Amino acid sequence: MTKVADIERIRWAHFREGVSIRELAMTFHKGRNTIRRALQDPGPWEYRLATPRGNPVMDSVGALVTRWLRARLPRRRIDRAPVGAQTPGGGNRGGDHPLGS
Repeated sequence: MTKVADIERIRWAHFREGVSIRELAMTFHKGRNTIRRALQDPGPWEYRLATPRGNPVMDSVGALVTRWLRARLPRRRIDRAPVGAQTPGGGNRGGDHPLGS
């Protein structure tokens, strides 16, 4: 794997000192395509997977679990009285303590 420090040294040698791609490949023990990629990509450099990693267990049952949870746990709406509305029967109006003291 090519490290960020190596890429910086490759770019410096090529652009500032005029070292050829072939010489860079021999000096840094990298392939010429790797050197070309380092010269073309201005950064930031991150580790990239060729293909995304799968989740071996959840890939096969993920959709089933999601459907099951949505069927079992419906979203609940909270019914609230409009602001300033009178509470029927003189119940708790928000400022009163529910235990009565």
